[in-house]
Amino acid sequence: MCFRRRDWDARVRTSTKSTRDAEEFHVNATPDAYEGGRRVASRTWNESVPRDAL
Repeated sequence: MCFRRRDWDARVRTSTKSTRDAEEFHVNATPDAYEGGRRVASRTWNESVPRDAL
């Protein structure tokens, strides 16, 4: 997603992967934030959610 105004340019790029096994759903995500082409923030996380009743 990109946001632009005159001399301001910001964008967010996200990579997400979801998988599952017999017991859980797994989500791995990495969003990166850029301003003017320079990466200013990044985070990676991994979450698992039980497959209760599914």
